[in-house]
Amino acid sequence: MLSTTQALYKWQHGTVLPTIDNMVVLAAVFGVKVDDILVIADDNVVVSA
Repeated sequence: MLSTTQALYKWQHGTVLPTIDNMVVLAAVFGVKVDDILVIADDNVVVSA
């Protein structure tokens, strides 16, 4: 249930975040865990998306 082009634009620019439902779909499409989409770990620093 991915959204419109406008929603994707807003996601890319940080205006809004995808819903949990959309994150599950995105994870399935890209073959990753939802955690991989939500969190980036670098040098013991965790940054939420």
